[in-house]
Amino acid sequence: MIRSRKVGIRPRVRPPSEHDIQCFVVTQALRAGYLLHGDPLGLVRSSRMGAKAKVAGARKGWPDLCFILFGEVVYVELKTLKGVVSVDQKKVHKAMKERGIRIYVVKAKDGEDAWKQIQEKLR
Repeated sequence: MIRSRKVGIRPRVRPPSEHDIQCFVVTQALRAGYLLHGDPLGLVRSSRMGAKAKVAGARKGWPDLCFILFGEVVYVELKTLKGVVSVDQKKVHKAMKERGIRIYVVKAKDGEDAWKQIQEKLR
């Protein structure tokens, strides 16, 4: 027997994750012709993979995206509206700013919102 849904009740839609937002932004940036790199460290799921990534140069707190512009590098940390910048991220962002590197934290409700904010910052 097939159960029908109750009329008037909508299924819960989960808000986009930081990963969802990053994937959208990367897709849009590549379509727009930007040269960029995304940090996949957030996808490391085991201590062994984390140790291998660390030895290879990955660091806690490193921003999610790196945009290579003409004569300048710009870093972007992506967060959901509820996302919080970690202590490690704050330390890295401070060190980058002290060295004259532009670093932005973009808090967005979805990928479109994040992409719009990033485009404004890259001008």
